[in-house]
Amino acid sequence: MGAPGSRFRYQKERKHLDEEAEFYTNRERPPGLKDAFATNKTLTEKKENTRADAQLQMKRINERFDAERSGYLGLKEMDKRLAPQEMGKRQVHDEIQPPAPRIPLPDPTYRTSFDVVDTVQRRNISP
Repeated sequence: MGAPGSRFRYQKERKHLDEEAEFYTNRERPPGLKDAFATNKTLTEKKENTRADAQLQMKRINERFDAERSGYLGLKEMDKRLAPQEMGKRQVHDEIQPPAPRIPLPDPTYRTSFDVVDTVQRRNISP
């Protein structure tokens, strides 16, 4: 992108090139000077395009921020209007209980017949 003051640097460079070109009013400019003019013009145009793009992007960001802010403020205002009516119906987040699990968890003290057989085999107890 370049330094913040590069636009002015290009203007100063262009002024210097114009002063140098005054010596070639009745003659053809040397190729180096022509190239310098072309390079300066290209760099200046790129800098202006970059600057214009940045301004356009800043404008879009500001518009999006304003839209989101107005939406948030509208929701906040709606919440203020509904709050007095809904006070008795609302629950505080601390009072809300978590939902019961859908599948009941097995009782850890419950033993199956497989557990009994396994225990008997491990202890070498005959039935």
